[in-house]
Amino acid sequence: MENTKLLEAQLIFSVISNPKWTDEFLSLEKEDFYFYPHLFTLIQKLHEEGKHIDYGLIYSLDKSIKEVVEVVVSEDNFGLTIIPNKKIFEERIETLKELSLKRKIEQESINELDLEILKQKLEEYHKKGSARWLTGEDIRNLAYEILQNKKQSTTIYHLGILDKATGGIEKGQYIIVAGRPSVGKSAFLQYVGLENAKKGKKVLFVSVEMSEEMITSRILKTYKPHEIPLTFNILNASSIPTIEAEISKKARDFDLILVDYIQLLQPRKKIIKDLYERVTEVSGEIKKMATKFNLPFICASQFSRRAENTQPSLADLKESGALEQDADVVISLWKEKGDAELLEDKTTAKIRVDLLKNRNGWTFSNMDGKEYSVIFKKDEFRFYEVENIT
Repeated sequence: MENTKLLEAQLIFSVISNPKWTDEFLSLEKEDFYFYPHLFTLIQKLHEEGKHIDYGLIYSLDKSIKEVVEVVVSEDNFGLTIIPNKKIFEERIETLKELSLKRKIEQESINELDLEILKQKLEEYHKKGSARWLTGEDIRNLAYEILQNKKQSTTIYHLGILDKATGGIEKGQYIIVAGRPSVGKSAFLQYVGLENAKKGKKVLFVSVEMSEEMITSRILKTYKPHEIPLTFNILNASSIPTIEAEISKKARDFDLILVDYIQLLQPRKKIIKDLYERVTEVSGEIKKMATKFNLPFICASQFSRRAENTQPSLADLKESGALEQDADVVISLWKEKGDAELLEDKTTAKIRVDLLKNRNGWTFSNMDGKEYSVIFKKDEFRFYEVENIT
């Protein structure tokens, strides 16, 4: 890991010495840095604000930059290129990406589906007439190959707390993100959608409540115009038939569907006055669409009023027990009393996360001294792991 530390330090030192290389540097992500993710985030923030990147400014905001310089110029690293040319700098960026991917892969586990893929690959070896032994190194390389492909193709939440428990977002899943009003459900769906679109996933954000202008203004708080992922699409629709018709036209063009939110949708049967029956009908139709198109649907939903200022449970899903029955995954977002008072930055909110239902994995909730939470930066419309906030 010391080599990784030196590599990270060299890249940060290089971009401070050559600010014109900032765009190339920012092709990396915070998750690529094991030792200095906070400094990457700081440089990214300064760049977005249009500020000149230099040592003095960064030192005034985060004195740990001093350690970076000490690592780069230490006697142990004497003779290494401190300020490289552009080609070496770009090669170091690619090396860090590879190391980051390998680190993420090593933290993964092989499941039954992966073993089926492994079985197919071994059959391919046999068909080629290979009679040599399969060494431990061969097996490790096969596992890396499988997990690397899985890592690059999987649609995920981009929040470790959820990705670890669920293994990511699977095709055909019906996922509910529930919470009381103003807890951040719409922002959460937007964050998941944009993060996946950044990775090249084709995303459709269906909004019943917000206009295209409102959603666009939120996106522009997160990205500059030239940074907006081109695979993020917006659809304003208020009925199941409209949504299904639009998806039918381009079903193969999508990897993820987001719906904000369930209680406002109109079912196929238009004359249903009772809210309980209407939501039950809508929930069943979304479940059918997820199966029909083999696409994951993540839908925002409200908890009932009795969940106000308390920790919600599955019983608090508003208006219909069908939501709990139909969903494959139920994620609860809520706020603990007193959390807001502990945060000096009022543009920041601490959101508790409970995984109330997960058909294909384990669940978790905030109880018995265990805390599962994320930070919502209101001015950026981004979510962060609590431990990664600077």
